[in-house]
Amino acid sequence: MNSSMYSLISTMLLSSTVFFACDQPSSDNNRLTLSSEGSEWSVFEGEAHGDTSEKLGSLSIMERDLSLVQYYYVDSDKLVGERLANMLEMALENVEVQVDEVQFVLRNDEVIANVGTRNRTFPASELDDLSDLLRILQPIALFLDDALSENVDRAEVEYMLLNGTLSALDPHSILLPPVEAAEMEVDNQGEFGGLGIEISIQDGQLTVKQPIEDTPAWDAGLKSEDKIVRIENTSTINMDLDEAVSLMRGKVGDPVTIYVERSGWSAPKAFTIVRGRIKVDPVKGELLNDGVGYLKIQSFHQNVADDMNALLEDFQQQTNNNLRGLVLDLRNNPGGYLNQAIKVSDRFIRSGVLVATVEGAERTREENHAKSRNTLTTIPIVVLVNGNSASASEIVAGALRNQSRAIIVGERSFGKGSVQHLYGNPDDSRLKLTVAQYLTPGDQSIQSVGIPPDILLQPSIIRPATKTDEAQTEEMVSLYWRDWITREGDLERHLSNDSTLQGQTKYALRYLLEEKEGKDRTDPKKDWEVEFSRKLLLKTDGNDRASVMLAAAGLVEQTALEEQRIIQQQFNRVGVDWRAGTNHYPKAKEDLKITVDILGDGVLNAGEEETLRVKVHNASERPYHQLSILLKSDHPSVDHREFYIGYVDANQTVETESTITVPHGYGTETTEVLVETRDPTKILFDQTKTVQTKGKDMPKFAWTVNLYDGLSGKGKGNGNQIPEVGETIVLEVALSNKAPTNDAETTNDDSEAGANASAIDPYIRLKNRSRQHLDLLEGTLEVGKNSADCEEDCDRILSQGDTETGTFSFKLKSLPTSGHWDLEMLVGSNRTYDYNTTVQGGFSEYFQLKTTVNLSPKVKFVEQKYDQPQITLEQQTVQGDFFELSGFAEDESGITDILVFHGKEKREDKIYYKGETGLSGRVPFGLDVQLEKGSNPFYILVKDNQGLHTSQYVQVWKD
Repeated sequence: MNSSMYSLISTMLLSSTVFFACDQPSSDNNRLTLSSEGSEWSVFEGEAHGDTSEKLGSLSIMERDLSLVQYYYVDSDKLVGERLANMLEMALENVEVQVDEVQFVLRNDEVIANVGTRNRTFPASELDDLSDLLRILQPIALFLDDALSENVDRAEVEYMLLNGTLSALDPHSILLPPVEAAEMEVDNQGEFGGLGIEISIQDGQLTVKQPIEDTPAWDAGLKSEDKIVRIENTSTINMDLDEAVSLMRGKVGDPVTIYVERSGWSAPKAFTIVRGRIKVDPVKGELLNDGVGYLKIQSFHQNVADDMNALLEDFQQQTNNNLRGLVLDLRNNPGGYLNQAIKVSDRFIRSGVLVATVEGAERTREENHAKSRNTLTTIPIVVLVNGNSASASEIVAGALRNQSRAIIVGERSFGKGSVQHLYGNPDDSRLKLTVAQYLTPGDQSIQSVGIPPDILLQPSIIRPATKTDEAQTEEMVSLYWRDWITREGDLERHLSNDSTLQGQTKYALRYLLEEKEGKDRTDPKKDWEVEFSRKLLLKTDGNDRASVMLAAAGLVEQTALEEQRIIQQQFNRVGVDWRAGTNHYPKAKEDLKITVDILGDGVLNAGEEETLRVKVHNASERPYHQLSILLKSDHPSVDHREFYIGYVDANQTVETESTITVPHGYGTETTEVLVETRDPTKILFDQTKTVQTKGKDMPKFAWTVNLYDGLSGKGKGNGNQIPEVGETIVLEVALSNKAPTNDAETTNDDSEAGANASAIDPYIRLKNRSRQHLDLLEGTLEVGKNSADCEEDCDRILSQGDTETGTFSFKLKSLPTSGHWDLEMLVGSNRTYDYNTTVQGGFSEYFQLKTTVNLSPKVKFVEQKYDQPQITLEQQTVQGDFFELSGFAEDESGITDILVFHGKEKREDKIYYKGETGLSGRVPFGLDVQLEKGSNPFYILVKDNQGLHTSQYVQVWKD
């Protein structure tokens, strides 16, 4: 199972979940059943009880967890009708995406289940409640139990079914299987040897969500949105989070080298970081100039309120009880314990509601009121938040704002207004379920909308290109980079917000962000937003929200003028006339003509550097000021591109250019691009256009493996090619790129794309699966030759038709209890892979080839040969609303599976499956499918008897 579907297991878990204590329902023999009453549990109606308890068809974990959903889920009263049908569809789809031999067809009131050559039809009518959902799924599960291949883990299939149903609820409800649940427990212990970063998978890339302050990663200079492309010699492309964590964690004091890609850098850079003992200090603070306190809460762990109060007492002592104000910094705080958020809020509020939770379908309400006797109400407060401030941090910000104790400065917060609880299962899996929503004072929900700041701060990056003897930086300009961050409302199936949050942003202030390195990044006295907040507090006469708001007007106006001057000067340094002025918004679309062109042949060629040129022609008699063009698209190389035009006089044309590089493995497709014309205050208008990408053929790998144990002077041993304890073994691998040119007939003009299917930065990696019984000495081969004219940062290339040979070495220390040694061999290309299938389609396992090398002390090793299967497309025809696709898969060892998925509404639907048993030669396939408007992606997946696979991406655009 793909572990990336579960909650993010990071090098330091900073959960945005608010947990609270609640009693779990009683159980009888580890089984819970549904009931309309919380105190009684009646049995599900349906099959598969009693004697089927050990079979997949019993769905015992699913039955238990659906009981919890029925009783505790925040919107369980809405689990009817179409919502239940969607849960059924998602459950089945989740299985067929992850299990090759399974395909489901939902038709009217029935489910057709296909497993290999076997099929059965099941009724799916009268889906009125969760018991009906289980009633429908249980016989399907029994059929799967009987029909699936022996190597398919039945428990994993039940997890797939359950997680499919949960995915239809909201982004935060999920089942953690035992391994992931145990890993989360390790993370929550709060101390380990690591780097100190929170990571996630974004668009198939291992991405730094945020480094933890004062950790090795922070000190080394890692930043949010950095892409970790390699860990030591291991590529991270589509790497599972748990594998990334295991590679970066290790013994305290040991170094690890990671390679980081950052916006504005021309190539990844290496960071060698010494692992440290990671123990997050959630509360930090110091006294700023003129008696203003600064207090940063990084997450709401168990003792946050006590730690905060200790710092506040220290501030009072240092100022002789004359503290002028407090900057409460909740930026990048993802949440934590609800009770700590309540205690922190209570410290500053004398009376009233702090937060209310509304639980379950019955909407049981519980209010938490201010009750502390030690209330600090004599000082004004500024709360700093940003788009990564979530959950418990939003509770505090909302309470202080709505009870008129503080002003909110920064960005709109994340918008997570839901509460999750963890429930343990008998098999050590854990259900994380959304059980409640919380309301800030005044019954205002922040769910999916966040808390708007009173003063919106807009950090802007305008960095001219520089070149020194030590380093070179590229020009970087972005006013809107903070607009691109993902919030709760951007997540699929986020919970809705039935109430309207009162209060709007009153002021907006754009400032030039000074990028800092090292310790300066954590120094609040060098933080622009903290310094602005300090000045605001010093101008405040009273101690409540109204007093701070009154003082803000003059400071915002003065600061805005200063920053406008600084930003304009910085724009002049990058050659953009950024003079201010008034734009005529009603006529902008008529006055301005925007063109976006791809220079050269007018298409984006995979693996090549392309130039985008943007022209703005002002056809009117009036000037326009501070114009920029923003591109938004599903195409990763085009999305979030910003072009700065600046001042355009009457009847003038201004143009600018930017270079982009499309991934080498990007396929031929048509993509829609939204072209947005705006100034710093508003969007003037937008328009859409399409761009074409031309892909290349992919490399096709074949290789042989030979073993040497002293034979021919390679390795150390008796030379009989029979592995034995104490020998040093050399594995010799000869890798070939046998990719043919696809000469298939097709109706598309792009069929000849990429005749030379070179592999760029190919590799072979060996993984030790026998742990202490085998000592791996050399485990990575970086195959390919540098081009003759390359001087630095060269690509390694294995050209079509070429073969290269390399060796691995390892020592056999002892014999495992299994009686043989196990190694895993990975073959792939870091830069030439089917990007669309592996990243956009989500089939990450198709990034590289995987085989197992077994060594037995009683068996002579014989040369092993591997050959990747081939896909040839014969026909791609569009007739009206239908697309006909046909071709064949070919492999000498025998084709086992041919699958075709069709991307629909950001989901992949399996529309074709053909299973063969060792049928060698050409195996045909074909399908005829109705197209949807816009992009229709198809992912063709083929597997052979050696466990190797090949994918091919086809896209059809329908106007």
